[in-house]
Amino acid sequence: MESWLASTSLKSSFYLGLLCLQVCLQPVLTKAFLKPGIKKSTLVVTAELLKIVICLLQLSFVGELRKEYNKWSFHDSLITAALPAFIYAVQNIAIWIAYQNTSGLTFNIVNQTKIIFTAVFLYLVLNKQRSKTQVVALFILSLSATIVSLPVDDWSSFTSKDDSHVPVETHYYGILVALFGSLLSGLAATLCQYSLQGRGRNSKVFTIELAVFGTAAIAASSYVTTGEFPLDYSDWDLNTLVPVIGQAAGGYITGEVTKRSGGIKKGYAVSAGVVLTAFFEAYTDIQHSLDVRHTLSLPLLISSVYLYNLPETDITVEKKSN
Repeated sequence: MESWLASTSLKSSFYLGLLCLQVCLQPVLTKAFLKPGIKKSTLVVTAELLKIVICLLQLSFVGELRKEYNKWSFHDSLITAALPAFIYAVQNIAIWIAYQNTSGLTFNIVNQTKIIFTAVFLYLVLNKQRSKTQVVALFILSLSATIVSLPVDDWSSFTSKDDSHVPVETHYYGILVALFGSLLSGLAATLCQYSLQGRGRNSKVFTIELAVFGTAAIAASSYVTTGEFPLDYSDWDLNTLVPVIGQAAGGYITGEVTKRSGGIKKGYAVSAGVVLTAFFEAYTDIQHSLDVRHTLSLPLLISSVYLYNLPETDITVEKKSN
């Protein structure tokens, strides 16, 4: 099998490397630069606004901005983007909460369960069935997430460093929020796939629509519940921009990787990012260290991502060889 790096263009390799670094550093940057008291809705709205700017600049750069504007329809936008935008808005808030209540490695591993929820919703909504190999990969992923979700105290006799300072309640809370975010991600991804593939929406325009509707949903919810709009920058400083820019750029980078490199190479980049997170947190003072949970769950996660992203031709060959 030809090396995937050998067949990848310079730009594709560049975006693959960026995705790997973004997956690795986003949880770490969030915990290092984000103050606990900052409103999560403000973080989400700001990241969505940055996504809009990035996509508009890209459309303008490639000369598609005027063409897409002329054929844009509010009716089509409302039908295809409003519901997934609202779901993504809630999911983004869940992500920020999970970032601050779990270690970066634990979050990255549990977050991979979104593949399971995506597969379930694809089957329920679009009747997309999985291959036997992909089903096996989903079970492996479930096992990986289960292992890493166990509280630290249950593994205290096996860990090389003392993690007893992590409250069990905080650990469970972060895991549950991360799982809820993964479920929402799976549902929204299914709806987006229907819009992009079934209705032929432009991916950049669709990203802008998701950001606009999502921002509107958060603003309306914040005003109804608190009487205030979510943009409260009173506790912000320059450090706060670091994880927000990283979150906004992550969505753009993921789209570029998917377009230029496909699902298999994206899977390799994500797995590499998780591994880098483990080593980064183990050798810094982020107050989290490698323990037996991560040692067991990391190879399971990598195996799951690889098996799930095997091309259909490879699966067919395996079946014939048996």
